[in-house]
Amino acid sequence: MPISSFLAPSAIAKPGVCTSSTRPASPYEGQVIYETDTNLAYFYDGAAWQLLGQQIAGRDQLASAGSTLSVTLPSITNGYNLHIVTSVQHATGTSIDVALQFNSDTGTNYDRQYFIAYDATMASGVANNQAGVLIGTCGNNSANRMASYVVDVPNFQAAYHKTVVSNGLDPRNMTAGSGTSSALWLSIGGVWRNTAAITSVQIKAASGNFVAGSRMTVYVEGLG
Repeated sequence: MPISSFLAPSAIAKPGVCTSSTRPASPYEGQVIYETDTNLAYFYDGAAWQLLGQQIAGRDQLASAGSTLSVTLPSITNGYNLHIVTSVQHATGTSIDVALQFNSDTGTNYDRQYFIAYDATMASGVANNQAGVLIGTCGNNSANRMASYVVDVPNFQAAYHKTVVSNGLDPRNMTAGSGTSSALWLSIGGVWRNTAAITSVQIKAASGNFVAGSRMTVYVEGLG
């Protein structure tokens, strides 16, 4: 009698495919699964399910001009680090601040310390009790260049205040061969004074809108 007489067709055609609520009841060490509701892959280390490398937890891209990019995280087991990559451009010629928020918290619960380099000028400072962690600036760059920032948020599920480390570049009016860069480099450390696990991420324009095509991708890494 063929094995298909004992097993459902889906068990043969899709081994290791499940949802976050239908994981194997008795997993074996080294077993790998893919969850169709979270789009995340895990392996079993003999004691617990661990994320399989760095994976995309969510992404957002503006189809039309808008002031906010937002990603709601799926259910994540044993997540450790959020790695956020964003490219944005302001819809007008005015350079504006770009802020990071968590869980749609718009209160003054964020602090930051920053280092800025603009052409040959450098500056640093501290700003507390802000409505988001400043990760950079962006403007309407004549050379069709977007400001791009890379952000890490370790220990995002732990019951501690969340730390933010961000680096990036606003190209502004960089012109090849001009002898001046007219670009703004920012390196920023910040804190969200909240012990809740991060369940969503927002990138906000301080005023006006980002142009269509502005985007954010959020990656997640596990403890293993």
